[in-house]
Amino acid sequence: MKRPDPRVPSVAETHGRSCSPRSKEKESGPRPEPASRSDSTPAAMRSSDESVVRPAQVEDLRLVGVDPSNVWDAALPAARVTGSRVRSPVGIVPAAGHARRLQPVLSGSKEVYPIGGRPVIDYLLERMDAASCAEIRVVTRPEKLDVVDHARSSGATVVLARPASVSESLLSGIEGLGGETAVVFGFPDTLWQPRDGFVRLLAALRPGVAAVLGIFRADEPERSDVVRMEGDRVTAVEVKPARPSSDLVWGCAAAWAGALRGVQSGAEPGQHLGELARRGLIRGVRLCDPFVDIGTPEALRRARERVPNGGGEE
Repeated sequence: MKRPDPRVPSVAETHGRSCSPRSKEKESGPRPEPASRSDSTPAAMRSSDESVVRPAQVEDLRLVGVDPSNVWDAALPAARVTGSRVRSPVGIVPAAGHARRLQPVLSGSKEVYPIGGRPVIDYLLERMDAASCAEIRVVTRPEKLDVVDHARSSGATVVLARPASVSESLLSGIEGLGGETAVVFGFPDTLWQPRDGFVRLLAALRPGVAAVLGIFRADEPERSDVVRMEGDRVTAVEVKPARPSSDLVWGCAAAWAGALRGVQSGAEPGQHLGELARRGLIRGVRLCDPFVDIGTPEALRRARERVPNGGGEE
């Protein structure tokens, strides 16, 4: 995976906004020590109310295709970044869209359109790299040769498919993975902070939780999936609502692969996530504003203004 030039300004700086104070945790003090592994009791079975998996939650996990006995081992602390972290997640990048709203503005695929002097997909790949993904799978159509070539040159695995929806792209990406495998995914035409966002989501992924969503405020929430929350629990997901109930949207996620298999129930993954939210299985982690989606000509113009040529990552 190509590494960013540390001398280049950050997206947050070029947006003219800074991340929340939490985004500087790793710079402001010593990193927390990992939990001791001498205790052989799985994290999900320890006495803390937050980590105990109750019988109803175990059954819920089985319903979404996750074996709780395997998940307990996968969820043990394994890193020092922002607390415990699931080991060896797999990154999934759905990049098979047609970008019809951006035609004829683009001459190639929107995923490799340069924003801040680099293909926009690189921002997502970089965040997956920061989460120590064991593999990054880019799902795209065979004719999108610019995406295929760029993904391969970046060290990603290319999954060639012709999915009719984002949900089908995700299903192609997780094919062959065990239900207890941790997966992170986002959208290759978006920009968001912080770089360690997936690390934070993985730290909150545990038994009894099917998925953890990265939550942002959006300028155009009607173009995204709007969420409602109570504390850290996502209670509802509204898929591209005509009249959004808030400006909070989800823009990236970490989930167990088994839980994602249920996206086959609808064209948009938000439909399945909404069902899981109603069952109390979704958590949200507030990340840094703004969430930038380049999916329309107007949004593309704003993205270019926020991240001028030469802008990059911190």
